[in-house]
Amino acid sequence: ALLQKMLIRHLAVSNGLDVPGARHIKEALRQFCGEDAAGSGCVNWGPNQIRKYREHLYAVSARNLECRPNAQRIAPEEDVIFPGGVVRLARRGKVGLAANCLNDDDVVVRFRSGGECLRPSGRNGRHTLKKLFQEWGVPPWQRAFVPLIYIGDEIAAVADYCLCDPFVSGEEAGLSVVWESCL
Repeated sequence: ALLQKMLIRHLAVSNGLDVPGARHIKEALRQFCGEDAAGSGCVNWGPNQIRKYREHLYAVSARNLECRPNAQRIAPEEDVIFPGGVVRLARRGKVGLAANCLNDDDVVVRFRSGGECLRPSGRNGRHTLKKLFQEWGVPPWQRAFVPLIYIGDEIAAVADYCLCDPFVSGEEAGLSVVWESCL
C-alpha cells in the first residue's frame, strides 16, 4: 500500500499537479486498486484529478479541460497552439498529407463536435471518429482536444493517429502531422 501511495503522489507531481492529501490518496486506492475497483473512476482535489481509463491512471488539471479549443487555419511548418497542445504539419518524408491537396485557405485544425465520419487510409469504408477513438484507446476526456486536420469539408488527418483518403501522399513527399498533447 505504501508503494501505491507513493506512485499516486509521483503521478500527480510529475504531471505538474499539487500533491493529493491523505484522504484523496485513500480514495484513489479504493477506486483504482481495491477489490471494488471500477473499470474507470476519478478522484478530485481542487482543480486536480486522477482518472482511470483502461487500466491506466492519468493525472489531469481540470482547468485544462474547461477551455474548448477553436478552429484555426494551419500552414506547413507552422505551429498551431490550442488548449490541448500544439500541432504542426512538418515536412518529414514520403508518407503524409499530399502537398498538392493543401491550399492554405482550406486547411483548418478543428476539434470534435460529434458525429464525424472519415475514411482512414488503408481501411475500407467510412468510420465514425467515436469508434476510432475507442479503438485507439483515447481517453474520453481527451477526445475533444485531439486536433482534426480538415481540407475543405473533409477530415484529412486525425492528429498523428491516422491519415485519411484521398489526402495521403503518393510518390511525392508528404506533410506529417506532429501533435504534442499537454493533457
